Amino acid sequence: MPLTRAEALKRYEDGAKAFADGDKATAIAIMQSLADAGVPEGLHFIGWCFEQGVERAQDPQQAFAFWSKAAAQGFGPSQTALGVMYQNGVGVERDCVMAYVWHVRAAMNNEVQSQQALPAIRGQLSTDEQRRAREVLEREG
Repeated sequence: MPLTRAEALKRYEDGAKAFADGDKATAIAIMQSLADAGVPEGLHFIGWCFEQGVERAQDPQQAFAFWSKAAAQGFGPSQTALGVMYQNGVGVERDCVMAYVWHVRAAMNNEVQSQQALPAIRGQLSTDEQRRAREVLEREG
């Protein structure tokens, strides 16, 4: 039986508290169960664990995979993370167009880091790249 949103958020709070209290094993078990259920907060946390190498080998490609699943659900922090990954070429080939696209999506979700990053990224895009970014956003939202 799938978790309700309220149940998922309660489990997330339990996992975050366990992590803050230093019980990484419990926190990761809770977050992994949320990720397995497709809950964006859990997906984002596990992606962060892979990105940082917390209780697992550091693996930017795995971070990208988890964050992609959360970002596809409109989860702003994961959208920002993908923007940064594309911007810096970490875990994925550097792609300023996709960096811009993900930062736009995150900015629309009130992610301050992405809102602040957009002017600089936009300034790096050629006219053709700006057109491609608009096309992606129009096509995929």
